[in-house]
Amino acid sequence: MTSRRRCAVVAVLSAALGGCANGKISDQDTARGTVETFLAQCAAGRGTRVIETLNPSARTTLIDAGGAPRGCSTVLGASPEAWTASALRAARVRLTAFDGSTARFVVRPASGGTLPARVAVTQVSNGWQIEGPS
Repeated sequence: MTSRRRCAVVAVLSAALGGCANGKISDQDTARGTVETFLAQCAAGRGTRVIETLNPSARTTLIDAGGAPRGCSTVLGASPEAWTASALRAARVRLTAFDGSTARFVVRPASGGTLPARVAVTQVSNGWQIEGPS
């Protein structure tokens, strides 16, 4: 392969791997990432990591419920038995509203049974945090 052709291939690959929108992740995607992190950490039973995704009132809800497994369900506004670790891992997250500082999502289990949860995520100085159940 000639050096000119090699440079062209590198340029094309760089452009393809660079992503879109100037390589920036949108605020909606960052908010969604907070919800997905919450679900993954809940499924893994990592209460300390879960707390990092929550605002103060949701943290209190989690702690009052007795830790990650029960608390995560409570934050989702469901009974403690509703969201098992496997349901949390398989959940689908869909954005329903976004106004720049608050994102609202519906979290659905991959296989029916459990009712979908509604989650609000608010932008704070250091990122996004999940609000407690309404």
